[in-house]
Amino acid sequence: MQDQIVVSFTRQDPIAVLLQSLNTVYLPSSKDSSELTSQLKELTAALSRSVHKDRAGRARSVEDLDDFKDILSLADEAGFWQELETLTEQPHKSKLEPNKEEIHKVSRIITNISRSFKESEETEVSRISEVLERAANSMNQLWVDCGVYSEGRTRHLFGLISEVVQCRIQSEFRGTDFWTGKFNDVRIKLNECLKSLSSWLRQIGELTQKIWQESSRKWKSGQWSDPSLLRLKKRLNELFIFRSQHDELMRLFSPKEQENLNIESIFDPFRAISALHCSSSFNQEEWEAAQSQYKENISKIESAIFTKLTVEIFGKKLTPADLADIFQKKTPSDLPSEKLNPTQLLREFRRWCGLMELENVSAGFSAVRESILHNLIDEATKLNREFKGGKIGRNVEGDDKCVAEILCCLLYTSDAADEEDSVDLGGRRIIKKK
Repeated sequence: MQDQIVVSFTRQDPIAVLLQSLNTVYLPSSKDSSELTSQLKELTAALSRSVHKDRAGRARSVEDLDDFKDILSLADEAGFWQELETLTEQPHKSKLEPNKEEIHKVSRIITNISRSFKESEETEVSRISEVLERAANSMNQLWVDCGVYSEGRTRHLFGLISEVVQCRIQSEFRGTDFWTGKFNDVRIKLNECLKSLSSWLRQIGELTQKIWQESSRKWKSGQWSDPSLLRLKKRLNELFIFRSQHDELMRLFSPKEQENLNIESIFDPFRAISALHCSSSFNQEEWEAAQSQYKENISKIESAIFTKLTVEIFGKKLTPADLADIFQKKTPSDLPSEKLNPTQLLREFRRWCGLMELENVSAGFSAVRESILHNLIDEATKLNREFKGGKIGRNVEGDDKCVAEILCCLLYTSDAADEEDSVDLGGRRIIKKK
């Protein structure tokens, strides 16, 4: 956390820009107990009062409700509608009295959404998905029942919620050392956060692309998505892969081998930057530079990694050509049968799934993966025949369909994992087709 706050702006109100930066960047990355954090919170509260003074009083008609440029947080939005609700009880001060019932409903919905996210700051990260699901249901009610709440304002509300989600996830990793902390703790957090992100993006995508397209009040803007959340989701995926590789390297090599290969220094490019800051092009360029340096560092020991993995999995040093000969049945193998068992090999690939992401390592084990996939398909086909022949259980209607779906799952598991990041990342990419 730097000692000075730097904020740039062009045509926007500089006070509003500073307030937004405090809410979305500086407060989430600061330490709870620091004196600077306390000062930032006091400054944020004071700026908020200044920016939002008499905001509801300026809304004289339904058209005025589309002016939300000074609404920078969920609390701002809830406060605006609460003030507006009060004004509708005083007709001489507002021309919105005819919309009183809808305004009251909007106020209740927005207040509940804001309160839920405020409470989520103190809950476990595993509960965020529940909060987001309730928020999506509330958003659906808001759009369907409250015509006074415009499409533009709805998009703005999506953005406010996304900022809260991003800040909540970033705060979950506050003080976390991705490279020396216990991998299991980091893995659980990454999985839960990715699950929440994927769930929110999927639900809002369904609302704006499908459900609201077919409702009586049609959504006109097309599918909504948030670029910053997509970047964060991608970053969490990348962090999981790199952290998995770090953990697996520590398990694969002895302390002496780690020292000889200088393994810890491979991850130095990531230690020099803030891993979850991905809101700007500068942050992204910094991360991409660290990635490039890391890939260059680790490429120098990929040969050693491949060789050590063959010893761990098969009990002896093997080359990619040796594996191709063995698993393509070109030459007889002297390996024990248990070392060639597809189920056992699948377990081994899961143990080292992070290192299997490395380009040269992945290429070296390609023959093994293809063999595992073919064996699993053969087993599923055999199971299908046994069901049809009545050798297993009863031959009930739907058996053929069930086994066909199993075969499709085997063929496309890799693609599904790549497309949907809520899949447990520990099991991703065990089988790859290339």
